[in-house]
Amino acid sequence: MTSPSTPARPRILLVEDEYLIAAMVRDMLADLGCECIGPIANMEKGIAAAKSVTCEAAIINLVLEGRHAYEIVEALAARDIPFCFASGLPQMDVVEKWRDRPFMMKPYVLADVRAFLVGIALLHAD
Repeated sequence: MTSPSTPARPRILLVEDEYLIAAMVRDMLADLGCECIGPIANMEKGIAAAKSVTCEAAIINLVLEGRHAYEIVEALAARDIPFCFASGLPQMDVVEKWRDRPFMMKPYVLADVRAFLVGIALLHAD
């Protein structure tokens, strides 16, 4: 259930360095009635966006340009922005500090993206 402060089209930051996957997730977010911010494909721009963009949530590729995206999620957490990791690697590869966060296995499926957004109350559970 959305809160009174949730916009009609929730803004979701997408940090993903694989172009085809990013395009697919952008389309999924649009199908779910969300506005996609990005996709952002590199670490530095991802960190800057995590520190500055206005968004209700984020989907973050766990490994970006060969590096774990922990600096990005640190910035999101500092702003109380919920996020979900996405990866082809198993969830156990996430460091323990962040292992309790939502996680989607690649390839993405619409049901998983929707479940994340419902889980953080940006979409209705219809």
